[in-house]
Amino acid sequence: MHPPGRPLWALCAAWALLALPAAAADQGQVFSVPLDATGSCTLYWRLDYERQALLVEVHATLPPRAWFALGFSDYGEPAPADHCVLWEDWRGRAQLHDAWAGEDGRLRADAVQDCKEFRHTRVGNVTKFAFRRLFDTCDPHDYVIEVNGADNDAISANPADVWTKL
Repeated sequence: MHPPGRPLWALCAAWALLALPAAAADQGQVFSVPLDATGSCTLYWRLDYERQALLVEVHATLPPRAWFALGFSDYGEPAPADHCVLWEDWRGRAQLHDAWAGEDGRLRADAVQDCKEFRHTRVGNVTKFAFRRLFDTCDPHDYVIEVNGADNDAISANPADVWTKL
């Protein structure tokens, strides 16, 4: 997953249990949360009930060749967790891959790509990327995003994950 010899950067860290009032969670509503204190990293998302999917967009100030992991877990921990990892290949092309971390914390590429419809752009040091992730992928390594349509809609997901330089 991570090319040898390239540093892993701590980028943004946050934990959130995002509670969305049912009245406000209409199909087109976009929600957002800063993932760091400086505002250099922001998560935007929308719930697509028709497709049973979470639509995600991240705007982040990143150094060149850095990687970024957006993770989903019960308590905001990087492991065990499900991740969508943005990184650049040796040609400098952005890639987004589905990965998971077990109890040991090792990040592993998932055999099935569930971070879908990847788009990205980079202007200066600001990277914007977006993808779609089903609420339930039926993949044993993927976190089930629980969205409840009763009084509250809650995404029990963690837009977290970040590790210190390894």
